[in-house]
Amino acid sequence: MQLPSNLLQLLACEETRRRTLRHGRRLPLEEKHAPPDRNGTPHPCTTPIPTSLGGPPSGPHNATNPTNRCRPRRTSSTRLTNRLNMSAQPTEVKIVSVNTNHNNGCMHSLLQKSPDTDILIIQEPWFYTVATVRSDEDPEGTPQKGLPHNDMWDAHTPKHKTTDTCKVAIYTHKSLKASYNIKLRTDHCLASLTTMVLDLTDTERSTLHIINVYHKCPPRGHALHHLLTHTLDEMTPTILIGDFNTHDPQWSQPTQTPSSWGMAFTEWNDREGLTCLNPADTLTWFHPTIAERASIIDLAFANEALLLGGQLDTLQILDRPVPLTDHATLSLTYYPLTSLTFSPPPAPTGYVADPERHDVWTTAFLKAFDTQQV
Repeated sequence: MQLPSNLLQLLACEETRRRTLRHGRRLPLEEKHAPPDRNGTPHPCTTPIPTSLGGPPSGPHNATNPTNRCRPRRTSSTRLTNRLNMSAQPTEVKIVSVNTNHNNGCMHSLLQKSPDTDILIIQEPWFYTVATVRSDEDPEGTPQKGLPHNDMWDAHTPKHKTTDTCKVAIYTHKSLKASYNIKLRTDHCLASLTTMVLDLTDTERSTLHIINVYHKCPPRGHALHHLLTHTLDEMTPTILIGDFNTHDPQWSQPTQTPSSWGMAFTEWNDREGLTCLNPADTLTWFHPTIAERASIIDLAFANEALLLGGQLDTLQILDRPVPLTDHATLSLTYYPLTSLTFSPPPAPTGYVADPERHDVWTTAFLKAFDTQQV
């Protein structure tokens, strides 16, 4: 049967077009395409990408499995490995705390330039409008507050209403989820707009309790009543850290006037077995113009359960304020028990028997090793 001439011309044009596409490596041989969607648009994972635009070269590895071209490359960074479960061995955790003074640029800088930090604890974060929610009933929209966003970090805030302003925040690096279970305790009795409680649990079910505090001083008195009436779990390793806006001779400079509630705060620390980790005479807040008014108000404490295990290194404080704020950073490293290598006890030195006391030594050993009692 002979085909009509117009149909033969159409078939010839189609074959010519296919050869041209194959020659330009835009349509690999034997490549199969998914059917188009309802609008006639091919599936994005099966649409060939020209080599000139960064697409992969044609070949059997792409022809047999065209969806390979839509899969992202695996990164070689060990921090990004196994983020969705806790099968990785727990490692040390670097914790940094700072008051950012509501500065957006300061927070973005910390999030972008802290690659070796695992937990970023913030007091007075930038927490303002990030979006406007509109509806038919509310065309003007309602401002929605939030924290600065960064793809490398998970942001945690206290439980709050749309009109509230959070005074504390915590960022955890996403790679931390490979080794730890991170739980924000919004149901904790200390949880408020100025206090956060975060639990960090490793694969051995050992939990680190982190309490982030910002003390907003009222016109009279203090606002630490919720903390001073709370009893900590002495069996759980705990870090208490933040901006306490409190002066006391235990950590303040000699020329600083003590706060009226400072003694009550230190007595509560003693009762709960907390130790101040701040190095002596190390400033944490700097006046923008008067150097003599600098003080020590950013503090870190640890309880006995954490210190007796030797799971913290020395607290490091920056000797100057972080750019775009007037506070220095407090940095420390937490070591899980599984990552610690304990030194073996020293070998016994033994005994040297005095020949003149032979009978006394013999009597002592016979009593200690009485064969009739064994």
